[in-house]
Amino acid sequence: MNVGEGIKASSMKHWSLTGPSRLVKVFSISARNFMGSEKNSNKDHISGYVTEERYLWGLTATEIEMKLGLRPFELRPLVYVYALARLPSSDEVEFKFSAGFPDGKPVGQGADKDAFHKDMMQARKDYADGKNTHGPQARSMTPVVQLYGPGSFKIPQWKLIAPVPVGRQIATVSPTIAFPRPNGSVKPYTPHNRGGV
Repeated sequence: MNVGEGIKASSMKHWSLTGPSRLVKVFSISARNFMGSEKNSNKDHISGYVTEERYLWGLTATEIEMKLGLRPFELRPLVYVYALARLPSSDEVEFKFSAGFPDGKPVGQGADKDAFHKDMMQARKDYADGKNTHGPQARSMTPVVQLYGPGSFKIPQWKLIAPVPVGRQIATVSPTIAFPRPNGSVKPYTPHNRGGV
């Protein structure tokens, strides 16, 4: 096993189908509607980025959007949080470090920083001009800035590279109703006593 595979295996060892280490996927209103539409040939399966439930505890829709590094305005109206029906196998997932690395890549050094800044400014200009505001598949219900920025470095993320069966919806989160813990508390998770995510 190489170092990368060892790190991935270590990151997966605490996953569960219940409790704080349960893998979850967040959906905007339009993404959830697409999941159940005729256009989606894999209605009972999901792919894309997932994280562990505990990292969303106590966060509102706006905070989830920012902490996961999602496109601005993508989750503002409402967030649906779904569990997975089964845990993915190691060949169905890529470890992408944390939400602080969009698509698992750093954005803060040299040419990468300059390219990211240029992309960010273009996305903001397009948004202000009303261009390219609903995503590549025109799925966004509301206009969004077409740029995934860095989120929280304290939130681990994995990318499902093969469709995995979706479980049940476990929460609906709004700008005023935070994601609750199983006991109903909205106290945020503080990893390793280092402050909030």
